[in-house]
Amino acid sequence: MKSLFTVAVLATSLGLVKADVYTGATDLARRNGAGQNNGNAQPPNNAGNNQAVDPALAATMANIADLRTDLAALNRSTETSVPSDLKASLLNHLVAAATGTKPASTNVQKLGNDLSKTVLGKTKMQAQQLALARNLHALFNAGHLQAAQQQAVLDSVRKILTDAGSPAEDVDTIVADLKEIAAATR
Repeated sequence: MKSLFTVAVLATSLGLVKADVYTGATDLARRNGAGQNNGNAQPPNNAGNNQAVDPALAATMANIADLRTDLAALNRSTETSVPSDLKASLLNHLVAAATGTKPASTNVQKLGNDLSKTVLGKTKMQAQQLALARNLHALFNAGHLQAAQQQAVLDSVRKILTDAGSPAEDVDTIVADLKEIAAATR
């Protein structure tokens, strides 16, 4: 009996007996993390991560990123009038935002002119550029929005522009422009 107790005490103190059932898994994870799996473990299966991205989703994400880049350039600009290259880029990306029914080019031109003037130099808007870009893209595809969703997006645009310090009349003009575009893309 004494010898059995002595063996148990020695085995425990030498680490031969592990009381924690997860210790073996933890040690294996440490070795794998350090690149020392010694052939005992299989590499993780990443087959699920290599799925192709939906082209429509990729185009949407790219358009939103492009709109955000345009808004950022306008926000950072120190010019007193909108540079023609920035306005042209914004207009191109606004036109590309509509994936279904395209709004009239005159409506897009009007929105582009009004929006570019309103956000020019508005550095306070930097934190909201992505949200505004998403909202613009959504309204150019209003056929996918219910009336309540469309109103929520318009309210968000209004809040972003107002919080950036845009005059109320400019904000109202842009919201009206967006309503026309949303109606045309339904």
